[in-house]
Amino acid sequence: MSGPKVSVLLPCYQAEAAVERAARSILDQTHTGLELLALDDGSTDGTRAVLDRLAAADERVRVVVNETNVGLIATLNRGLELADGEFVARMDADDVSEPGRLERQLDVFQRHPDTDAVGTGVRLLDPRGRATGRRPPRACTPGGCRFLSYLATPVAHPTLLARRQVLAGHGYRPAEEALHAEDYDLFARLVRSGATLRNVDEALLGFRVSPGSVSRRFETIQVQHFRRLARDHLRSGLGREVAPGVHAVLVNRMDPSTRVGELRAGLTLLDELEEAFLAEEPEEEVRREIRAVAVQQRVDILLQAARRGRPSVRVAAAAGVFGRAWTFLSRPGRSYLATKGGS
Repeated sequence: MSGPKVSVLLPCYQAEAAVERAARSILDQTHTGLELLALDDGSTDGTRAVLDRLAAADERVRVVVNETNVGLIATLNRGLELADGEFVARMDADDVSEPGRLERQLDVFQRHPDTDAVGTGVRLLDPRGRATGRRPPRACTPGGCRFLSYLATPVAHPTLLARRQVLAGHGYRPAEEALHAEDYDLFARLVRSGATLRNVDEALLGFRVSPGSVSRRFETIQVQHFRRLARDHLRSGLGREVAPGVHAVLVNRMDPSTRVGELRAGLTLLDELEEAFLAEEPEEEVRREIRAVAVQQRVDILLQAARRGRPSVRVAAAAGVFGRAWTFLSRPGRSYLATKGGS
């Protein structure tokens, strides 16, 4: 299948052991109208030799080399400048795309011409590449993705396929607050610009979970920056200004300082956002998805609080989870945290 040209951005750093498998999973796609921009960000191992060998064997591979390591954001922006496809896809050097990934995503653009970006679910892989589970997308419709963007990242970044003009028009911000949270920053800005996001409800990419991954090594910074970006998104997108502790509950990024009052206020805020989105959404499919996203967020918040909160927060969260026989699942926001007081 040829069809529209897709430029696949494959940033690589010290990826000698995994990058060939990742690249071949793109070159073996059922959608063949593509170019693979292999972006070597100053690797000192054998990454460059692997990429050069792939380029010699397949003219669709273009190797781009940063002489020094400049980081993911600058590397991706360089790739965006060089891409000439109608669409741009993302791919990490240690992940693996299913053969029909791009074809399935392009089909969404064909069926829904208003779409600007499409993600997919993922298969979770261990460091050896063995499947350990699946992570389906939490939302697939534009309305569901927009609602989810105020709670979490709406599209798994390595699965992204977007219109090049839309992606290039926003780019990856080299700002300090976007470091290690560049994916959420991008999607939040896309949502606020009115872009239409969707997900394919299939696991079309194998995502490697490794102790040495960026998200593990820089988790503390990533969480700090995500919280700041998400709070700004809530303020800029919906005009809601909330205290940092309450917002940390809403996005399920609590820490030991979280108090019972903040837990209660964060869950109440989630109720209010859900009701506001439902009030403006006429399609029942989207309404069901918004409700499902809100339910999952409530469960995640309460379970996280019950596991990691201070003693008073654990008691309050346990009361919310178990004290009412899970009735809050059918009547969101009406039966948790009846406990009064506490701090």
